[in-house]
Parts: sequence; structure tokens; C-alpha cells
Amino acid sequence: MAIYRNTRNFLLILSVITGLYACDPWFAFSPYEANLETGYHGTTEKHLGLINAGDAGDSKPFKIALVSDPHYHFSKLDDALLHINQQNDYDFAIVAGDLTENGLMQEYIFFYESMDRLNIPYLTVIGNHDYLSNGEKVYSQMYGPYNYTFVYNNVKFVMFDNNTIESEKSPDMEWLARELVNDHGYDHVIPFAHIPPYDTQMKDHVDAFHALMVENNIRVSVHGHKHDFSIEEAYGDGVRYATVSSPQKRTYSELIFTPGTIDIRKIEY
Repeated sequence: MAIYRNTRNFLLILSVITGLYACDPWFAFSPYEANLETGYHGTTEKHLGLINAGDAGDSKPFKIALVSDPHYHFSKLDDALLHINQQNDYDFAIVAGDLTENGLMQEYIFFYESMDRLNIPYLTVIGNHDYLSNGEKVYSQMYGPYNYTFVYNNVKFVMFDNNTIESEKSPDMEWLARELVNDHGYDHVIPFAHIPPYDTQMKDHVDAFHALMVENNIRVSVHGHKHDFSIEEAYGDGVRYATVSSPQKRTYSELIFTPGTIDIRKIEY
């Protein structure tokens, strides 16, 4: 396994170098490739099916594992997934964006193969790096919609694409406004988006984003991008913004849900 991990990382690095400096490299992962084999398609839909099969249909305590920004740290991601598997008490996992470094199709495949070792379902949001090259198209094939929601044990999860610079588009704030409304008596509604609202990528949308958190009584909003774990009330009004660290730092996080509380913790391994 160690040889395989090192080979994957070596080929990925070599692909970037040879792609830059050679005309006909042996290992060239083209930034234009975007036609995944069908076996990789529709991963979000498949994993939502597994998650829905375990849904109690009403309020029940549970916890999930959180990972973010694996980029090219595939061997360290593998270590995180091994540790998550050993806990044997997570219902599913969420990866908060930047699955890849350069949006290359082969990077997506490396990430997919790593995550396939996980013994629980997982879901993703798209990160800013995932838009590079033809990454937007690859993500759509491999995972599906950039914005989607699901309900588990009476908690609504709102998975939102708020990338702006690499995506060259504005977040769909109207969609977010509709989906954050708690009109079914959920215990919690919790948004996930790669970019924290106080990051420069959100400078044109931070007021609208934060206003939606306050209007809908959102208690925790989960993000990645910063590579470090943090929980802060950035605006001093009870809304906690959590960022999930990268496997690069040999940590991941867990979210613990009860009908009355959401707790988030850093896990070191």
C-alpha cells in the first residue's frame, strides 16, 4: 500500500512538471480531459441512497466525520480515512471542498480511489481548486449538482457552492435563501460551503450570506479553504463559523448532533 501511495503522489507531481516542460511526456495528465468512465459517475446520488437507507426518519443523536482540502495530500488523506474507519461510530462523512489541486481528471480519480477505502458513505461540496482546468465538468460527472440538500435524522444539510474567483460566477444566493428556511420543523438546518464568509472570495456576498444565517437562526455554518481548524462567532451574534482543517495537518473534525445541540470537535491522529 505504501508503494502505491508513493507512486500515486509521484505520478501526480511528475505529471505537472512534465506537462509544463515537455512536449510529449510519458505521464501527461491533460487539463482538458473531462470524460470520466461511467463507473465514476453519479457518486453523490449513490451515496445519498446509502445515507437515506440509514435515516431514522425522526430526531436521533448521530455524528459525522468532516474532512477538507485534501488537495494532493493523498497519503495523508488515506491516514485520516483509516482513523475514521477505526472509530466505527460515524454515520457518514462530508468533504468540504478542494478535493484536487489543479482540477485534473486524474486527480479526481486519485481522490475517488482514496475515498473508496472509507467504510461509510461520503458527500462533497466543490472547492475553488476543483474548478481549475476542466474540473468543473469532471466534478459534475463524478459527483453531480454543485448545490443540493438532504435530510438525515431530522437535520437538513444544505450543500452550497460559494466559490467565485476560479468559478467566475456568483453564488446562487436565491437558492440558498430558499433552502435555509426551516419550514418542516427540523432540529437543525446546517449549511456547508467551501469558502468561509469572511474570506476575500466572498467579499461581494458576505453581507447577504451572513444575513441569511441570522434570518434563519442558523447556529453553525461549516467551511474549509483555510486548512486549519477554527470555530468563531465572526460577527458576535451567535452564528458560529467552523472551518475544517486539511489532512495535511493530520487532523479532521467531527460534528455531533442532538435535537438541541450541534458540537464540533477537532480530532488529531
